Parts: sequence; structure tokens; C-alpha cells
Amino acid sequence: MTTGTCMAGEQILETMPVMKIATTHRTETARADEPVERFGPFGEFSLELAATPEQRLICWRLVHEEYRAKGYARDDETGLRYSEHDALPGTGTFLIRKGEAPIGTISVFPDSPLGLPADDLYRDEIAGLRAQGRTVAEIGRLAVAAHYAGDRKVLMEMVEIPCLYARSVLKATDVVITVNPAHRSFYERMMLFEALGGEKAFDSVCGALAVLLRMDLARQRELIRQARGEAPDPARRLRRTVYRVFRGEAEEFRFAGRVRKLRRPLPPAFLRRHFRGAPAGALNAPELLN
Repeated sequence: MTTGTCMAGEQILETMPVMKIATTHRTETARADEPVERFGPFGEFSLELAATPEQRLICWRLVHEEYRAKGYARDDETGLRYSEHDALPGTGTFLIRKGEAPIGTISVFPDSPLGLPADDLYRDEIAGLRAQGRTVAEIGRLAVAAHYAGDRKVLMEMVEIPCLYARSVLKATDVVITVNPAHRSFYERMMLFEALGGEKAFDSVCGALAVLLRMDLARQRELIRQARGEAPDPARRLRRTVYRVFRGEAEEFRFAGRVRKLRRPLPPAFLRRHFRGAPAGALNAPELLN
């Protein structure tokens, strides 16, 4: 579920597109802790796929701290927030740093025998998509350090990357996201998400209200093309969406390839330590990492 740090509305479009710096390497095999890319005017931010135990722990700690600060989580002696969905081989958790400081994280969960986190409240709605043969992924656990909550550069990465990962790495047809109703208008107006489930109280975030939103990822790819001027947009309705600064198809293809090189199964010892009691057959089997 998104936190109160989420989204600065239309203000994120007031400046020119952010420069992205592709990270290049001499060897074919990338180290798991290498950045996927650097961004910002001077490349001061790094985007990482949290593929190592150390990176995952940083993300889980940041989520716990930010959720607790906003009343979405209670104190936990571990200082971490995660679930059995984090052990799935397809789960993509991303970490943004400025220098060495972690400032943001977001995750994408694939559908699996565990279901999706949103099934707790919206099982029937998501089951309807599955019945149509759709492959659904869920965006969740977004957290941004308070000092960067209004930073356009960071926020744009946070809204683009999970959709790209779901579409081009997981090969999902749809993404769903549970958001606080206060942030609903951003996703509907600026990203053209559609409502899938009404307001409900979410126990996992201390009873905060949530709504379930959905995006058809093939439709989103076409919206991006239109917003970038690569396809007709007669009504010019997409010029005020975030899609005009999203990656084109060639850039998305390269980004997805880079992410695939960085993906790793979590070590068995780490899984045993943090996921005792989770269904073994649903967890991080290396053969499921494709």
C-alpha cells in the first residue's frame, strides 16, 4: 500500500525530463549490488534492484520506519516490514539512494500460489481478472524518506519503474495497487489507472482506508507512445500525464535486460532466517527465476 509520502500531483511535470545515465560494465555478468542506473542532473541518485540480502534489509527497514512515522505500522522489535511475498523469486524490490543514503523503495509482487497481498481485501476483484486469463502483478510497499517526498526526480522513478518491471520482466498483463483514497486522484488523473475495488479498511496498515486500482499494461504502453508523440493523440489528453517523460520501447527493452542480469535468488540461509513457516513450494526456487 502506498504511504503518505506518495505523489506531489501535477507538480512533478513542471520541469524538464530527468536525465538517466545507463550503467555500463566490462563483464557480461553484473554484480548483484551494482546500480541499474543513475539519474538526476549530476547522476547523484542511484536506482538498485535489491537482489542481495543486505539491500533487501535496507528496504524493509526503510518501509518500517516510514510506515511507522505515518501511522501505518506499529513498532516491531525487528525494525523490518516484509512478508512471505518478498521471498518469491519474481518479486522485484527497488532501492533508491542518494550517495550511500537510502531514500526510497518500492516492490512489485508477481501472482503465485500465495496469491497477491491485495487478495486479503479484494480477492473477488482480482479473481475476476484471473478468470479472464490475465496475468496480474501488484505494486506495493512504497516508501520515500520524508526529506525527498516532494522530489520529482525520485517520484518519477517510483511511478515508472514498477510498471516497467511488471510489463517487461514479469510479462504481466495488468498491475493492481492499493492506495489511500487521498492519493487516488494522482493515479486516476496522472496515470489513468481505473478503479477495481472500493474503499475498505486495511488491517495490515493499522486500519487505514484503501482502494484498489488497476492498469492494463498493454494499454499503458500505448498511452506512453501517444504522450511521447510517437502515436496520434488527437485530443491531446495525455500531455498532462506523467507518460510524456516515461521511457520509449527501446529504452524499456534495454532497462529490462539490465534488470534481468542483476536478478538473483535469495540465499537459502537468508530465506530460512526470515521466512520460517512460509510454504516452501511457493518460495524462492531458482528454477522459477526467469
